[in-house]
Amino acid sequence: MNRIKNRWKIAYGILGLTAILLIWRSFFGINFSDEPFYFALAKRFASRPSPCANRFAQGDGLLVDEWFPTQLIGALLVPLYRIYIAIVGSVDGIILTARILYVISSGLIAVYMLYVMKKQEESCGYSILVALAFMLYVRAGMGTFSYYSVGLESFVLFIFLIRHGKILGNGKFFYILAGISFSRAAVCSP
Repeated sequence: MNRIKNRWKIAYGILGLTAILLIWRSFFGINFSDEPFYFALAKRFASRPSPCANRFAQGDGLLVDEWFPTQLIGALLVPLYRIYIAIVGSVDGIILTARILYVISSGLIAVYMLYVMKKQEESCGYSILVALAFMLYVRAGMGTFSYYSVGLESFVLFIFLIRHGKILGNGKFFYILAGISFSRAAVCSP
């Protein structure tokens, strides 16, 4: 029994080490295509109207003032954008902060995946491979909040919340959270 417990501790340790390495990696590289775009959308939707500001700072409306199909990720990032602006006072460093928060977010979901698979008595090796595959997958090399990554995180979380609810038998709370997570995944799909 101790040997099995040690395997699971090692599995959690591997996830922790992976998260540390991914946070270290976040400081390197730059993406000139989509990465800044997502927070630019959040800024457009989070800004307060100002009579002398340009169109982008006037608090554009979703689906009214923007026609790009992936604009809804901007609405999901508005709370993060506003919290960051409230703390820092400017957008300096928001991309790096988003990268680090993304690693933390995917790491927490990977830990939750491992926990649920442990509860369902899956093999430790299989479980760590699944959790690592999720944690290491980043579409287009952008380890940040994008409509791809938030959609994937939300859908995987939906699946594991359903699994956790089934383990408990009467998991209404987990089913409600799963519904919210699935809604986020649907909003992220262009």
